[in-house]
Amino acid sequence: MPAPRQGHINHFYALLEKLANLVGPSRQLSTTHGRMEWPERGVYFFFENTEHRASAPYGPRVVRVGTHALKSGANTTIWNRLSQHRGNAKDKGGNHRGSIFRDIVGTALMERNNLSYSTWGRRSPASSDIRVAEKPMEQRVSDHIGQMSIICLDIPDEAGPDSLRGYIEQNAIALLSNFEKTAIDPPSKAWLGSYCDREKVRQSGLWNSNHVTESYDPDFLQVFEKLIDQMGGQKSEVTMQKDMKIVIQCAGSKNKGGFLKTGDGRPVVFVANPSLAPENADCIYAHPDGMRSDGKSWRQYLVEYNALKPHNPDGLYAAIDLYRSSAYADLKDTFGAEKVFILSAGWGLVRGDFLLPSYDITFSQSGKSTPYISRAINQDFMDFNMLDLTSRYALVYLGGKDYIPLFCDLTQSYAGERTVIFNAATPPKAPGCLHVKFDTTIRTNWHYECAHRLSKETSWLFNAPMKQGDNLLQQRQKLKSKPEQRAASKSDAYLDIGNVRGSKYKAIYDYLINLPASQDQATLSYSFVGELIGTKLPQSSYTHHQMFWANGGHYYAKFWMEAGFHVEGSHAGKAPEESWVRFQRK
Repeated sequence: MPAPRQGHINHFYALLEKLANLVGPSRQLSTTHGRMEWPERGVYFFFENTEHRASAPYGPRVVRVGTHALKSGANTTIWNRLSQHRGNAKDKGGNHRGSIFRDIVGTALMERNNLSYSTWGRRSPASSDIRVAEKPMEQRVSDHIGQMSIICLDIPDEAGPDSLRGYIEQNAIALLSNFEKTAIDPPSKAWLGSYCDREKVRQSGLWNSNHVTESYDPDFLQVFEKLIDQMGGQKSEVTMQKDMKIVIQCAGSKNKGGFLKTGDGRPVVFVANPSLAPENADCIYAHPDGMRSDGKSWRQYLVEYNALKPHNPDGLYAAIDLYRSSAYADLKDTFGAEKVFILSAGWGLVRGDFLLPSYDITFSQSGKSTPYISRAINQDFMDFNMLDLTSRYALVYLGGKDYIPLFCDLTQSYAGERTVIFNAATPPKAPGCLHVKFDTTIRTNWHYECAHRLSKETSWLFNAPMKQGDNLLQQRQKLKSKPEQRAASKSDAYLDIGNVRGSKYKAIYDYLINLPASQDQATLSYSFVGELIGTKLPQSSYTHHQMFWANGGHYYAKFWMEAGFHVEGSHAGKAPEESWVRFQRK
């Protein structure tokens, strides 16, 4: 029978596993950003790739526990604190004077690597010259901490020294600390913390100094478990709305204006097949991925245009405001523009607050009578995907069956639960998704009525019966009871490299990450890339190769960016053997 502390530690790690099953696996810190879903307040737990438990059931070892807002009136969020530890995303700089974690990691790196920065750790404000001199060290710290992964426990209490967050942090540190105790799950011999100038860090086996010498209250584990259960328990109407994201099909009826314009002031009308459009001297017809005179695609230009907000010279609408139906406004008012996504036949999956130009493109069968606006399902578009694929929020689709293939394609790697609401006699084909039938006598644009109702209440969604009799909760239990079927239905959705999830393009990541450190460049032919990903590259990699290989603006750029490379150049010939892309190590 294990000793009490050993048993408590085993219980603690079992609770962390329970937390991970609820919120998803730990995230690599370097891949995180503020647009991800974070609890406003809570406790975070750090893991290092090289550190593992020495006792059964083994697994990763916690190396730091932390929280924030322990002073009354403090308004620091958990992301504020984590971003201080991570440092700057662009240049990997940071401020160790604002993060004791960065400070002590820096001292350990200096000791291990025989480096000297005489100003490191001085509490007084640093001059710009000192910050410039210290930047290489800050970057080393960012590299080391950025490789660590984190998981967060949501504790939405008030700021203050007596907070529940402080109680969990204090007791978790005291439990895990080996300071002047029989070591349980000691650090590895190569652990960087062994070089730290803080004895409490070296002896405790944690990147913590506070609370490592204290005793712990075993009852905190019961509180810890209760907090996890509350996160996964019955949710109020407000909480269900907060934990939900909506995807709604676009509409043909749009508000007036909102066109991008050419240099001579003519509006640009985006259509699926510009070559089939009628002649019109008052405007130009263009494909969203067509090229402008400056060599950029219209899609790339739109990303740059949005980066200038609030500057909006062409008077574009936010995507959620582009369409006339009041259903979009209702969803915006209830869920917020940032949690409502437009599934656009012209642009892809677009966040509600993204400025979107007017366009005339549709998947709907009715659009086939006008060939230049009708987009075929397999037509090559460089669709946006502005959805955070690591999110665990429930994702609900409202719209017609013609748009479901695009929804399934763009969300196949989504980590959270996906639900398709439908109005037909039988559920539509949507692999890996739950289905809910919305009964209404309306046939055309029935999803507007559904949006109005969803804006008023969400509880009906979880009890709405299907034609076959299963409600949403029953379907969920069936999926959970057959995890192998769920995994198969979502294809490679859980291939995980930090913040980058499944897709055939992960093979590019696998290839680049395994290149020798001495190799800074790799030029790959399209035929070789095709062999890597198991299929030939799409036509857009030829017709719009600059946009296809852009280092941003689409989800699969992460597969080379996260491997530490960027695309330096590309060439599209007539055949795969004549076409290439060049990756350069960053």
